[in-house]
Amino acid sequence: MAELMRFANFLIYFGIGSFLANALFSEIFELPSSLQMPNSRIESLVVTEQNDIFISSTRWGRIQKFDENGRFVKGWHLEQGRRFIRLAQENQTLLANRNPGRPVYVYDFNGMLLRTIKKGDAEHQTKIEILQSSNVYPQGAKPYSVFGFGKVIVRKPGLLNRVAIEPKFWHYFIPHPFFSLALFMAGSLIRWVIITVGPPIK
Repeated sequence: MAELMRFANFLIYFGIGSFLANALFSEIFELPSSLQMPNSRIESLVVTEQNDIFISSTRWGRIQKFDENGRFVKGWHLEQGRRFIRLAQENQTLLANRNPGRPVYVYDFNGMLLRTIKKGDAEHQTKIEILQSSNVYPQGAKPYSVFGFGKVIVRKPGLLNRVAIEPKFWHYFIPHPFFSLALFMAGSLIRWVIITVGPPIK
């Protein structure tokens, strides 16, 4: 029974810890560019002519780059916190924008910020139109699919095969707050059962 109580405590502490990590990673800390985060809640995806894959996620307010084999290259924040990010390719640059009232950020394919186009600048509306039109797909024609806890399958005629971007093991404990809550509730329920109906713990 003592072992079961320790397991219940582990679930509770792990649930609390993963929930706090989720909140801290998404709202407070600027994550290292070398850290791959889960591709949960994808908002936009771009595959370049060089077969670089760029993915944006609302949960992390982050853009992540993968190579043509689905291997993580780097990631960076557009603006700190959970934010909608729309991406588009224009020539040899990557455009990124939160919403039409916000600036458009222009990056090279290595993630270096080349310039910021603010609302009211001459080019701003043109860039917004490019971003909006590049993220409209006919029904069922999205170039990617998301499975489970963040596995992404990318499809593009230029790629020899479908590219699978696999989540890391620890991603399963970070991207979904309900998972953290489920762990906490399961641990609490086990504790309650042990305390109320089980024999005294020695």
